[in-house]
Amino acid sequence: MKDVQVSIDRIVVEFTDIYWDFFNHFKLRLRQYLNFSLSLKGKGFKYHLHVRDSGHYLHISYQLTFVPKSRKNTLRIECHPDSLVHFHSWLKPLRDNAREILFVRCDVAFDIPLPISELFTLSLTGRNMHTWQGTRYSNKKHQRQVAGYSRVYD
Repeated sequence: MKDVQVSIDRIVVEFTDIYWDFFNHFKLRLRQYLNFSLSLKGKGFKYHLHVRDSGHYLHISYQLTFVPKSRKNTLRIECHPDSLVHFHSWLKPLRDNAREILFVRCDVAFDIPLPISELFTLSLTGRNMHTWQGTRYSNKKHQRQVAGYSRVYD
């Protein structure tokens, strides 16, 4: 098929064993220089920072809620690959203070120049496709973190 474009829409990376003191200082510096919002949640990660700057975004999550309280925790970033370059100077100290840097996942987009009505989608692993509000999904919503989850939309 001609004119199919493939791109990475989002990348997720974890930094392990980031000390609370470092994260707190990092968060305060972000607040001083960039526009961000902070939220606290009771599931998944406790601290969520949403940073926006010049059309780029960076979502930072810190401290998994289900692990025992510790001075060292996991920090996760989610962003578009172009935003990794844009926020490089902010991410370098994370790299220097982490024990490990782990690739978690990425979202890959295939741009196929056909209307969805002319596109046949099939799961090779036997997953059921279902349609909701014009978008085709394989797997259920709670399976979004599972390899092979897909959405097909116009």
